[in-house]
Amino acid sequence: MNKSIEQIEAERIAIEKRVAKAPIVTITGIIDASGSGGCRHQGDRMWRFVAHLCAWRCEDGPVRTQRLRLERWVSEKGLEAATRRAPAWKMIRCRARLLDADPSTEPRALAIRMMPPGRPHADLDAVRDALQTPVHRRVPGIGRVTLDRRIDMWTGRAKWAGGKVEVVLGGDPKAYSTKTFELIQSVAATAATWDARLKRHAAKHLVKLKNEAWREDGVKPITSKLFAQRLKLQNWLTRADRSMEFSFDDGDLFFGHEIVVSVDPKGRLGEPELHG
Repeated sequence: MNKSIEQIEAERIAIEKRVAKAPIVTITGIIDASGSGGCRHQGDRMWRFVAHLCAWRCEDGPVRTQRLRLERWVSEKGLEAATRRAPAWKMIRCRARLLDADPSTEPRALAIRMMPPGRPHADLDAVRDALQTPVHRRVPGIGRVTLDRRIDMWTGRAKWAGGKVEVVLGGDPKAYSTKTFELIQSVAATAATWDARLKRHAAKHLVKLKNEAWREDGVKPITSKLFAQRLKLQNWLTRADRSMEFSFDDGDLFFGHEIVVSVDPKGRLGEPELHG
């Protein structure tokens, strides 16, 4: 059953209350490939600096590779400086309240004081070096894909209707079934047919919206044919369950919003959506 926004918010608040009462320890760790950022929830008076550690230790304990979410309260002005000092793969050390072994959430910590990294940590450095080593796979119909640790997906480039598009695989190709690989090969081999089909589908569902709500004054209504011609495929995502998503540049039809067409495991096209 899907949770309501209210339920999700209540769970978040409950977890944060447990974090606020957790014991204070020293944490040393490596920021993951996504780097750091910030967020602010309703009711927050300050900003939250947020980073995820891909490898870390508590006090002088063993290195752990279970992801740790680290937050710290900062001012709006201080957030920019904090994220600048905490890029991907940097080692950080802090005193923080650590909520660990809670079945309802991943390990979480609230930093109280940042500290210099201190003594060398060869074991953490070794994990960082291993994670920064490129990992490649070969996929039939596409060729080489590379693990993008920022999004935990595999990316590559493939020929598509006279050009090239970014290919994204959701999950390690090693776990893909033969049927999934057959689908990828089939789509790649018939890219021109897929391109035309997807564009016609997007035009059929969105041309009315364009003409009624997104057309500028003095501009003539656009036809379905011209609508389809404006679209350009940017990204093709395939998942292990054989579902797919195709993301198109809108050709400025919707002022830069991405047009996404989903395809379910049975090959049925979903209603196009505007993203961004």
